[in-house]
Amino acid sequence: MARWLTAPLLALLALLALGVLGLQLVIVPLAAAEFGREFPELRQLIVPFSAAAIAAGAFVQLGLLCIARLAVLARGDRIFDPRAFAWVRGLMVCIAGATLVVAAVFATLTFGVGGNPPLLAFAMIGVMLLGVTLLLLLLVLTRLLRQASAARAELAEIV
Repeated sequence: MARWLTAPLLALLALLALGVLGLQLVIVPLAAAEFGREFPELRQLIVPFSAAAIAAGAFVQLGLLCIARLAVLARGDRIFDPRAFAWVRGLMVCIAGATLVVAAVFATLTFGVGGNPPLLAFAMIGVMLLGVTLLLLLLVLTRLLRQASAARAELAEIV
């Protein structure tokens, strides 16, 4: 991968990570306070839901870090290195973790409290579907990466 592609990608990944940090530090507390004012009967959920939102954001940030590391490996033509598989697995763990956090909040609101607003429910279902789709896509791409890595090692032996 060319350096002229990697540098902007890394810069955008850093901006995304900072944006998620801003959400964690500013938007989550503001939304939690608003949630507490609108639904005083659900105040006991403010802290756990805020923690869930911050945890989901942390998974996203760690996933962005894994993507950045994979981009650096690709830039150095080391994407077929066995270390790349660890970063791909890390990205899969991050996607699965964020999806599970959203699923837990969805289940709590829908089945535990019985008060999941339709727009929020549809948004969480969309995020869960996106998470499962990305996870399956990464599983397919990991298999392709393994095959390409094996083919490259075999070709290196021949040449």
